[in-house]
Amino acid sequence: MAVSAYILSTLRDAVEATLIDSSNISWATGDLDAAIRLALDEISKVNGSALLLKDLDSAASTTLDALDEKTLIEGSCMFAVLARMADRAEKPAVGDDPTTGLDNYTRLMRTIFNGRLTAMKRRLLARATTDPHSAWAWTEDDDNSFE
Repeated sequence: MAVSAYILSTLRDAVEATLIDSSNISWATGDLDAAIRLALDEISKVNGSALLLKDLDSAASTTLDALDEKTLIEGSCMFAVLARMADRAEKPAVGDDPTTGLDNYTRLMRTIFNGRLTAMKRRLLARATTDPHSAWAWTEDDDNSFE
């Protein structure tokens, strides 16, 4: 696995470039950092372990696979647009719904992000040296739970 060379500032720049907002007119850096954090968390769930991005939440290094950089950028953009859409939906507007274009973009980005997460999961399973499954143990405390 080749580790990503991204750190928080360079990844944030890539997200800003993708959102066409390098001067932070629409998205503040704190909002972008929150979106990056959410996307990294989603990728960590698929990866099976917490991933780090240097300088995000005081992380000393980056542990993201270089193959997953685009997934992180696209996921970060999606979460940033979702937050902006929620913010705009809470404000009164006259005329057309101000969230329509953002909603369409978010749906598209969610589809792309989920597809990349699925591809990542397949790649990780292909690399696995042990069987990717384990026996389920039935828990009597809850009718629908497995261990």
